[in-house]
Amino acid sequence: MAVMTIFIVKQQTDVFKSTDELVPVGDKLKPGDLFRGALSATDFELVDKLDEPKGVVRLDHVMRGPATLPSITTDVGRTLFCWAATIHARKTKADRNFLVSVAYYLSDKLGKFANDQRIGPFRYNLTEWLAAVEANKESGVQPEGLFDPAWQVTMAAIRTGNAMKKFADDHNKRSPLPVELFFYERLGEEALTLLKLEPAEPCSKAFAVAPPAGSYGAEIKDRKSGDVIKEVTDGLKAGFVASRADIAQLEPNLRFFNDEDFAPWLTVARVMTSDNLAIQATTLAGTFMTFPQALGPADRRSAAFVAFCLVECGVAEAKHSVPENNKAGLPDTWKVWSAAAETPERPGTIVVTKPVDGKASVGILAETPKDTDTDYKVYFCSDEGTVSVDVKPIAKDKIETLRWLDLTGTAAAVDPAALALAPATVQGTMELARKAFTRLRKAGWTKEQACGILANIQAESSFDHNNITGDGGDAHGLCQWHQDRRNDFEAEYKRPFAGSSFDQQIDFITFEMDHKEKKRAGDPLRQAKTPADAARIVCTEYERPNDKPGESAKRVPLAEAYAAVLL
Repeated sequence: MAVMTIFIVKQQTDVFKSTDELVPVGDKLKPGDLFRGALSATDFELVDKLDEPKGVVRLDHVMRGPATLPSITTDVGRTLFCWAATIHARKTKADRNFLVSVAYYLSDKLGKFANDQRIGPFRYNLTEWLAAVEANKESGVQPEGLFDPAWQVTMAAIRTGNAMKKFADDHNKRSPLPVELFFYERLGEEALTLLKLEPAEPCSKAFAVAPPAGSYGAEIKDRKSGDVIKEVTDGLKAGFVASRADIAQLEPNLRFFNDEDFAPWLTVARVMTSDNLAIQATTLAGTFMTFPQALGPADRRSAAFVAFCLVECGVAEAKHSVPENNKAGLPDTWKVWSAAAETPERPGTIVVTKPVDGKASVGILAETPKDTDTDYKVYFCSDEGTVSVDVKPIAKDKIETLRWLDLTGTAAAVDPAALALAPATVQGTMELARKAFTRLRKAGWTKEQACGILANIQAESSFDHNNITGDGGDAHGLCQWHQDRRNDFEAEYKRPFAGSSFDQQIDFITFEMDHKEKKRAGDPLRQAKTPADAARIVCTEYERPNDKPGESAKRVPLAEAYAAVLL
């Protein structure tokens, strides 16, 4: 194995001003020493000018890329974690193998300190971790459960804060921002405080964008002083940004901030999630779903950070996402999304309280209940004007639902309390939607086309294949077919429509699209490239409601929401 040189900083600093501040220590590293990688491209250029013995690998090279996590480090264990978290997010086999080398080096030089203690947030001590990494080395698979869940929330806050602070500063130097930018301090600082870390400036900055005048209505206030920064009209209060290891993609996409077709927080989403996903996410719930979808499993717990941001921005999740008597609109996606969650009941789980006056509270589970009568202990951002996180006991009957993201596309359980509240919406609807989606895909429809069909089924019948409610009782089944089309079903399947199965009705949609409805609906739908186009075609050409424009407007966002969670 190659000998490794680690660079140590003579004094704690966030920026290396010259190579004189770097001292190669080799075997001199001892427990408690502060060691850090260069944090910027300029710093790397300085480091690269140093003489380097042949065959030596420098530890700072692992920090090439957007993350600046070592700025929070004050000891060996935390620094190792920061590097490990960065590599973990980058997901390349070469990087993981390099991490193994780092770990071996530290194990050799630090001895018992590293081998017998848990390193920072690692679930294993270094000896156990090395064994797990070594076992998975050839496959390049990261050991399961390597990191404690709560640390993902911290990493989300820190990565976002650093990258967005730099982004805003650099952009301000070049030209005036087209929108007001302001930074919270609360999120990053409190995430660190919960984990007993001392934040180093500027790592504790989280980011939000105030909408331009006339775009969304609100009074944007400075979080510390309470002074009004900007008054805007017609809509939401402010935006939010979730974290991603390659958040530096924002810089080459500054042009999006000049795109007046999107509210600023949606333009950030557009950059973060790729054009296709975020352009479709034209509403709060739609965008909220695309963030974790794009982040992927490695950063899935940053959804907790998003939830904090929503609270900080004054967005009433319950009001926007689960309004009463809303059968088919996009706000249902809050519950649709929850059905893609893993079983919660673990620290780090997102907790949503039952709405009071149309507004819910969002927090993070701090402690798992010990028995059925014990209240949940939940971290909540404190009242406006303060900069702390409160731990509050919440009775189980006051909780709307618990969410823990699983973005692998597999169906998973939801908390029983949530199922008791709305089993048809939370569990039944999503399970049936997945079942229909799988069957439609096997019938040859693309993901986008299938999601367009799903949106219309939800709007027509909420996936109840025994539904007989539309048009005075003359419309039956998943797609609310009238008698003439039910006759076609009976001719094809040689059985009465009444009592037909869910699968038969799903198959009948494809049958119609390939026969009587082929020219009008089937052929156009086969050409649809987006969930939005598919939803409009199915609505106007296949379902044919009286209010085609109005119904299409409701169904398009539903299709986009399904496309965000179904793979």
